[in-house]
Amino acid sequence: MKANHSLSLMFYGFLATAIACGTYIGNPEEGDSTQTETEGVGDPEDGDTPGTQDPVLDPDSELPDEPIVNDPSGAADSLFTLALTDAPIDDLQSFFITISEVIIRQESGGLVNIPISYSQEIDLLNYQGSQSIVFAASNDIPLGNYSEIRVTLDPNNPPRAIDKAGGNIEVNAPSAETSGIKIASNFTVDASGIGITLDFDLRKSLKVTGPRLKLSPKIRAAKNKEAFGVAGLIQLANVVCIYEEGTVADTTDECDNALSAALVGESRFKIGFVPNGRYYLRFFQDDSSIDSEIFTVDGKNVRVDEPSR
Repeated sequence: MKANHSLSLMFYGFLATAIACGTYIGNPEEGDSTQTETEGVGDPEDGDTPGTQDPVLDPDSELPDEPIVNDPSGAADSLFTLALTDAPIDDLQSFFITISEVIIRQESGGLVNIPISYSQEIDLLNYQGSQSIVFAASNDIPLGNYSEIRVTLDPNNPPRAIDKAGGNIEVNAPSAETSGIKIASNFTVDASGIGITLDFDLRKSLKVTGPRLKLSPKIRAAKNKEAFGVAGLIQLANVVCIYEEGTVADTTDECDNALSAALVGESRFKIGFVPNGRYYLRFFQDDSSIDSEIFTVDGKNVRVDEPSR
C-alpha cells in the first residue's frame, strides 16, 4: 500500500508542499468467500511458510480467540477500569501519549475523578486490534449512570511521534492538554463493575501542519462486555475498514467514515471492540476495493474473510 503522506523526516520537503491542504495522515490509500463465526479474536497465529508469495489460505483455519489486556499496574479487576486501544496508521513507528487526568460525568451532572493507574508514556501503536492497556481504575466510584469521559494529556510530557526512519516528529495537541478530550459515552456502574476501552483512532486524528503533526483526537468508547472482535483471512488487501450498515464507505483507505480499521499482517486482519450491530467490511488493495456482505455481531466474535475478486 502506498501511504498518502510519508512522515519520514527525509520527506519533509514533500510534506511542506502538502501542508496547505491540511491533509490527514491516514492512507488514501483463493477459494470461495467464507463468513463464519469464531469463539474470539486475538493475535495472528505463527506458522505461515517463510518465503511464500501467494499463500494458500485455509478457510477452516482457526483464528486466535482471546483479547489481550495489558495491565502493568494490576488494576484490571477494579470496579471501574479504562483501557486504550488504537486503529493503525501506516507512516509511524510509534506514537506516545501520557495521560494525567480522567474525569467522568454523572447523568446528574456530578464529576468523579478516576485515579491514573499507569502514568508512564503509552505507545498507542503497541495496542491494536484486540489488544489494550489499562491506564485508569477505581474501586471507590459512586454507582449509577454516567454520560461522559474526559481524558487530559500531560502538558509536561506532550505527545510525540517517531517515523519509520526513526526520526522524532513534534506533535501539537493544545486542547488535549488543557480542556481535555471529551468522549460522549452512556454507561452504568453497578456492583458487578464495568470496563470501558477507548479506541484512540490515530488514523482519523492526525494532520500534517508544517514540520509537526496536529492531534485532534477522534475517540470512541466501547463497553468491554458488549464489544467483540471481527477477524478474517486476506488474499490481496492491505487495509480493512469496518462500517455500520447504512454508512457510506470511504473511497480511499483513510477510513474517515469507518468505525475502525486494521492493517493486514500474515494474511490475516483483526478489529477489536466492535459493539453488537450490523456491519460490512471494505477491503482495500492499493487503488481498488471490494466489500463483504452485511454481517451481524451479536454476543460473540465473527469471522469474515476477504471475498474473491
